Parts: sequence; C-alpha cells; structure tokens
Amino acid sequence: MAESQTTPESKARRPRRGGSLRRRLPLIISIFLVAIVGGGGTAAYMKVREAVLDAARGRLQGNARQWSRLVAQSMTARAEEARRAASRPAFQHRLVAADPDAVAAAQEQAKAMLGSPPQLLNVELWSASGERLTAAVAPPSPDGLVWPADQPAEAPRSAGLKPQQARGNLLYSELVVDVDAPDAKEQGSRRGFLVIRRLAAAPTAGRALARLIDEGNTLRLGSRESGVWTDLARRVDVPPPAADGAIVAYRGSNGAPWLGTEAAIAGTPWALWVETPEAVALAPAYAFWNAMLPIGGLFVVLGALLAWVVGRRITTPLYELTGAAEAIAAGDLSRRVKAVGSDEVGRLADAFNAMADQVQAGYSRLDSGIRERTAELEQALGALRETQEQLVRREKLAMLGQLASGVGHELRNPLGVMTNAVYYLEMVQTDPSPEVQEYHGILRAQIGLAEKIVSDLLDFSRAQPPRRDVVAIADIVTAQRARLTVPPGVSVHVDVPDTMPAVSVDAVQIGQILFNLLVNAVQVLEGSGGTVTVGATTSDTHVSLHVQDNGPGVPAALRTKIFEPLFTTKARGIGLGLAVSKSLAESNGGALTLDAGPAGARFTLTLPRASQVEAA
Repeated sequence: MAESQTTPESKARRPRRGGSLRRRLPLIISIFLVAIVGGGGTAAYMKVREAVLDAARGRLQGNARQWSRLVAQSMTARAEEARRAASRPAFQHRLVAADPDAVAAAQEQAKAMLGSPPQLLNVELWSASGERLTAAVAPPSPDGLVWPADQPAEAPRSAGLKPQQARGNLLYSELVVDVDAPDAKEQGSRRGFLVIRRLAAAPTAGRALARLIDEGNTLRLGSRESGVWTDLARRVDVPPPAADGAIVAYRGSNGAPWLGTEAAIAGTPWALWVETPEAVALAPAYAFWNAMLPIGGLFVVLGALLAWVVGRRITTPLYELTGAAEAIAAGDLSRRVKAVGSDEVGRLADAFNAMADQVQAGYSRLDSGIRERTAELEQALGALRETQEQLVRREKLAMLGQLASGVGHELRNPLGVMTNAVYYLEMVQTDPSPEVQEYHGILRAQIGLAEKIVSDLLDFSRAQPPRRDVVAIADIVTAQRARLTVPPGVSVHVDVPDTMPAVSVDAVQIGQILFNLLVNAVQVLEGSGGTVTVGATTSDTHVSLHVQDNGPGVPAALRTKIFEPLFTTKARGIGLGLAVSKSLAESNGGALTLDAGPAGARFTLTLPRASQVEAA
C-alpha cells in the first residue's frame, strides 16, 4: 500500500512523543519524590553531621582537659620524688666533700635512682658554681635509646621543669631541683642542683599510649617555646596555633581534614595537643547517610511504580487512540483501537474504528485503480523505449551499410594498385637501402590496415550466414596464431590441448573472431611488453576460448560500450572489430563476452559443441 502524502502543516500539528502525558505524569511524580526524599535526607544528614561534629569537639576538649590534668599530676609527683631524692644525705654531703667515700656514695645513689623508672636517661649532681659533681647514665632502653655520655650538657642555672628538648633522635625532658648542703648555715649556705632527664618519646611508650586513647585520636606533647613536640613514640610536627581550649580545623600532611585542640599543662611549660581525623568524627553521620540511602531509594522506586500504575490506568486509552489516529494519518489504514468498557472512551473507540474502516475501503479502491493505470503506463513506456532504440539502431546500421557498400568497393581498387606498386618496387630494386626497405614495410602495413578497415565495413554491412562444419578448436587456434605478427617484448602463450571436444561452427568466421581478439591484445601490449594467454575450457554443451592479456584492462565505464559499432579507444581503427566478432559469434550459436578481472582484459568466446552424430 502506498504511503499517504502529508503536508508540512499536518506534520506541524502532530504532537511530539516526548510530550505524552503517559510519560510525563510518572516522571513528574518520580521527580517530586526524589526531591522530597533527597531534600529531606540531605537536611537530616546535615543536622546529624553538625551534631556529630559538636559531639566530637566536646570529646576533644574533654580529652584534652583530662589528659592535661593527668600529665600535670604526673609531673607534680615526679617533682616531689625529685625533691625527696635531692634531700638524701649522699647528694647533700657531696656538695661539701670531695673525698672518695662521698663521691662513691653520691654515685651509688644516682645509679639507684636509675634502676626503678625505666624512662630515666641519666641523673647528674651539679654545684651552684656550674661544676658537675656526679653523673650516672641509664642502660639503653628496650628501644635502644641511651643518653650520649660523651656530649657534655649545659650547667643548670635554676630549678624547675624545662621545655622538652632534642639531642639527635633522642627526645627528653629535664627536671632540675635544688640540693641544700647539710648545715647550710655553717657551710656558708652552699647549694647545688639535681638534674633528672627522662625519655620523652619511645616506640614502646607510643604503642602503650595508642592502646589507651580512642581509635583515630592522636596526642602531641611539647612546648611552643622549644618547638619540640612528640606523640610519645617519635618527634612530630608542631601543631597549628590555637587558643587554649579552642577547636581548630586544619588540613593534615596528606590533605585530609583534621580537628584539634590545645590545653596547657598546669605547673609546666608544656602543652598538650589532642586531634582526630574529621572522617573518624563523622563516621556516625556517614553511617546514618549510608543507612538512609537504600531506604530513600526504596521509597522513590515504590513511588515511581505507583505513579506508573496510576498514570497507565488514566492515560492508556487516550494514548492508544492518539497513536491509532497518528498511524492512520501516516498511511497505516489497518490500525485499530481496542474498545474497553462502555463509557465515553469506549464509545469513542467504536466510532473511531468505524471511521477507519470506511477510510480504508475507499483508499483500497483508489489504490487499486492507481496501480492498474500505473502498470499500463509502464508497459507503454517500455514498449516506446524499446521501439525508439530499435529505430535508432536500424538507422545507424542502415547508414553504416550504405557507407560500407559505397566506400568499400571504391577503396579496394586503389589499395590493390598500391599493393602491386609496392611489390613492383621491391622487384625492380635488387639492392635497396635499409631506409627504402623500412618505407616499403610502412607502406605494406598501412595498406593492410586500410584493407582490414574495408573488410570490417563490408563484413558488418553484409553478414553472411555461417557454413557450419565440425572442426577441432585447437586447429583454429594454431592457424590464427600462425597469421599473427608479434612485436618485440610481447609473448603469446597457447594452452589449448588437442583433446578438446570438436565444435560445430564456421571455421573461417570463428578464425576471424579469434584473430581480431589476438590482434587487439597484441596491440594493447605493444611498446610496454607483456603476455597474451590463450586457454580453453569445456562444459556439457559448449567449448570456451579465453584470450587474456596482462595490460591495463578495460575501464569499468567502457565495458558496456565496447561491443557497440563505431566505438573505439584506439588512435587507428573505426571500432567495428569487436562488433563484427560479437555478431559472428552469435550467428554461430555462441557468444563473445568481456570478463571482469583484477588486471588486464579477458575475452571469452563460447562455441557450441558438435554432437556425436555430427562428429561421426
């Protein structure tokens, strides 16, 4: 059925598919649900996030205060222990006596102090004048850390807890207490200092601290005065500045956000820094968000399904009716709608189907008449085209026949005279020069060319019926190969066995066809060189001769014109050789065709095989 014609105005009136209410209604409801669920979930997440951050800040401040109190209490206890040690008689006696017993007693007392706390590095007794009186160094710690005894320390100038210090990879704290000599009034109030140094950072202590604090939290202990900070395992970077108790948000060395706060340690020049990654602090918020995502997605999916069901129940009848109307307008007159129910939509569907039936019946009658008239017109045009081609062909052949019969007889006599003249000149000139012989050859070649043109004209104008006989195809090929003049650089290869079946043809006419094919192939290769191959194949009813050259071949645009009369691509010739050959092949019950190949030209001459009766 032919497609109906539609105007641009009718196309413009058609609604677009994307504007269908059937699609927009579920989409609008789904978008509304996504907005509600997404907005509510985001708002809830932001609230939870802020609450979690506030809780994390509170925990950081509480931890900082708690740890600062613990460190302050520990420092107070250490100071008290140091003062008790400074009041021991061995240290006091060493300030006023230098005898071996006093020196040995003070040294033994210092070593005894190193034996109990494992973090002590060394103990030194100094006089007020800056002379080191006693020094004891603790053995290496479990982590291999030891006080470098070969590097002298500076003399203390006042008592108290000093800021953390670093010597190489060794981090330590230094506590200095006063030592009063016995009978200070009688001895002129001689005083001294007891220096106790402890490890401030060791891997073992860092691991122990990590087990005590919450996961993800980090403690730093140090002094902004000395710039030496440690996490009790190793030296660390100085934390960002912060007011006492304030929460600071900053970026760590890896670019991740962190939260930190600083608390001063009472009674010491130290400060405590407590920090935690923001990701650890926000872990509850992330867990809440991850739990809300599938729930919100479930709500959106269920809402979308409900919207799709409701929209389908409302819009499906209208959608089908609209689609059927558009299909009929586009040419599909077989489209109908299914009437469901007896309401207004069902009655509308029945009326639409009745209207479509009437339109289809009228269109079928009109289309049948158009098809009949179109077929008659096509037949008339085909007959007219064929008659016109026959008239043109007959007029061309008639003109060619008149030209051939008039010119052929008139030209043969002068050509015969010219042939006799050349023969006479060759006879009377007993010893001609090479130049004269060359010109004799040129004359003979041109006279032969003119005679071939005249012969083609006469053969085309008065085609004689074939006189068939049973001949061997190999004999025809051998005879025409002997007539052929092959120029230098061109070779002719014949592969036609004597066992090929005999054919029932006019040997003279078939020889003329084969000779024309050979001459054309040789002329194509003349000057450039190449090979001409003659082969043969057989079937149950025919024998085929193949003449192929490896020249440039025939362009695809010329393959349909090459057998037309007066068509030629050569500088010499009138284009009748292949036309005459094709006509002779057909009159002998065969065919002459040009095969399309990848290279060169390949002509196939198909001839009928002789029957067994004819061969006998």
